[in-house]
Amino acid sequence: MRATVLAVCTALIITVGSTAGAAQAQAAPVVLFQSGLSWPVQVGFVPDGRILVNELFTGLVRVVSGNGLEPEPLLDLNAELVSGETFGSGARGGLLGLALDPDYDTDPWVYVYYSYEAANGTPWNRIQRFLETSGGVGSSEILIDNIPFGEDHNGGKLAFGPDEMLYATTGDTFYRPSLAQDLGTPAGKILRIARNGSIPDDNPFPASPIFTLGHRNVFGIDFDPDTGTPYITENGPRSPDELNRLVPGGNYGWPNVIGIVGDSRYVDPILEWDQIAPTGIVFYGGSRIPEWRGSLIVGDFNYGRLTRVILADGGTRVASQEVVFDLDAPVLDIQEGPDGSIYVTSPNSILRVDESPTSIVLRVIALAGLVALAGVAPVLAIMLWYRVRRK
Repeated sequence: MRATVLAVCTALIITVGSTAGAAQAQAAPVVLFQSGLSWPVQVGFVPDGRILVNELFTGLVRVVSGNGLEPEPLLDLNAELVSGETFGSGARGGLLGLALDPDYDTDPWVYVYYSYEAANGTPWNRIQRFLETSGGVGSSEILIDNIPFGEDHNGGKLAFGPDEMLYATTGDTFYRPSLAQDLGTPAGKILRIARNGSIPDDNPFPASPIFTLGHRNVFGIDFDPDTGTPYITENGPRSPDELNRLVPGGNYGWPNVIGIVGDSRYVDPILEWDQIAPTGIVFYGGSRIPEWRGSLIVGDFNYGRLTRVILADGGTRVASQEVVFDLDAPVLDIQEGPDGSIYVTSPNSILRVDESPTSIVLRVIALAGLVALAGVAPVLAIMLWYRVRRK
């Protein structure tokens, strides 16, 4: 009897959650939110409900609105560079990062990290901000220029911390890993600057944007909402990949050491993985998936999974980790949306995670109890009514 009730409840969930179009997005745990994109590396949520997303190789910042993907981009870097400069350089360069001003309502600046080739043919990476105007962008300001470029390992993720400073990840340029240990270059570092590009007085190295050093290639950054401490994911040469908790001025060892080594000269990672190529991370604080609140959700490129990491001892160590979803697509970025859902970008789309596997199991058990008490027909009627109310 119990098996029969559970089977009926599962069928009810599938029936109510499998209708086409927008209705499907309300019930399924992972849904396709937006297709038709070309390597959407980061997303940003505009207060008016739009979502901005940067495409790695096209140089476009696209707009997703209530009508879907808008035909015209907000920003086309190909049209914004000065005479003689060209967007992108090499297979691993491009429009690498995106962030929105914390006060976007009143100061609608869009911050981007991108690769370009100078008029003399030299490739570089650059951080620049553009002011949104009606239907496009107006004035712009270059914040950091001449960040060393590599055929690989350019980093490029941007994020504003709770301190309202802009953090940027850079790579070691692949062929020159020693740059990560050189305080005279921004390569292989985490950078921290004010919104206008100035150097904060409390940066660990005087008059320098460098916040930490000794990094190989960083594709994910987020901040503990309680302490403001930054955490990053870092790709290793083969193994291990790392989760690092950043301390101002910390040296994270690359290329001298990798992984947990216990050398007092360097800061050890708090977690290692074996060749997963970790990418985006987010501290989840929403109400839509309450059992994940306070956890760090990590994506990876190689396996296309989401891993939940639970921290302990003030965030200084990992208590446990578990793979919560296998998305069967490389993960590029993870962000928590204003609606409490988790948004995940893959090479051609944005996915939305609305529910955890634990929630699904609990929902089936709860429905089983209702069916056992009230019968199938009343429960189905209630579910359909609730679904209409949520649309």
